Amino acid sequence: MQFWDRIENLVRKRNTSFRWIAESIFKTSETTISGMRKHGIFPRAPDAVGLAREFDTTVEELVLGEAGRAYVVDWAGQHGAQWRPPGRLDQELIDDLMAVDDTCLEAIKAMAKRAAEIERAKRGVEPRAPASNQNVS
Repeated sequence: MQFWDRIENLVRKRNTSFRWIAESIFKTSETTISGMRKHGIFPRAPDAVGLAREFDTTVEELVLGEAGRAYVVDWAGQHGAQWRPPGRLDQELIDDLMAVDDTCLEAIKAMAKRAAEIERAKRGVEPRAPASNQNVS
């Protein structure tokens, strides 16, 4: 499977379109994206990063598939950057959260936020400042 095939699978799973990708990420026409797909042309690095972020993956995985994922995991492991959940959160919980769709995850986040507000109020802790709505992944 090639780069654009992987993107096509992600587009289908997300129920979006190449037109949306062209307009929202690449800031170009759908015709331009169609030509890139037809001729196997890779996007510019900033656009590839935008695609990876939008589809919650890495550029390496988009380009290389499973080999790209393995590379990233291996690199992170060698460089000590592999994230592990805090002790009171088990891996099963993290895996379950990763498995739910965005709508469900937003509901879970809202419930967790409200529960945390209640706990903070019980302890007399000041509420947290609202988080920035910027996605930094």
